[in-house]
Amino acid sequence: MKPKKRWIKDKRYIKFIKSLLVKKPILDVGCGYEKMGDVGIDIINYEDVDIRWNLNKFPYPIKSNSFSTILCHHVIEHVKYPAKTLKELHRILKPNGRIVIVVPHPNHPTYRNPSHLHFFVEKSICDLVSKYFKIEKVLKWKGTEWMPFPIFVHKLLGIIHPSQIICIGKKV
Repeated sequence: MKPKKRWIKDKRYIKFIKSLLVKKPILDVGCGYEKMGDVGIDIINYEDVDIRWNLNKFPYPIKSNSFSTILCHHVIEHVKYPAKTLKELHRILKPNGRIVIVVPHPNHPTYRNPSHLHFFVEKSICDLVSKYFKIEKVLKWKGTEWMPFPIFVHKLLGIIHPSQIICIGKKV
């Protein structure tokens, strides 16, 4: 089951996210049909999904301390229990491993998506992540990864705002 269109159109954005995933093996939580890690876990049985699992059901069928990097790209806002999810990801991540969590910025057009169970701003996502991980850095991506026009059109119109909040943590 593979959709015809990419949901992330900006190749610079994909390259940037992948540049944050430095140590293998990489677990892509909620990978959907565009897995950016070595192993993908998702509830939907897309082609790229290696482990089909409901992310609201704990524990995940993954050994403790088994991944060096975890990507959680646009997932935390969809799960019922974000704190429990992060606690579970802490269990799975190796000591000194890195977690990369991406949520939509309030400026992003999908921020108010009805499938989002939680809404985060920079402070709230950092507060949540810091309960389980040492925050290394917080980034804001200014881009047009979901916009229908090329980036130069957005620059001309002056509509490039932060669209993603990226919180990077370390298991200590």
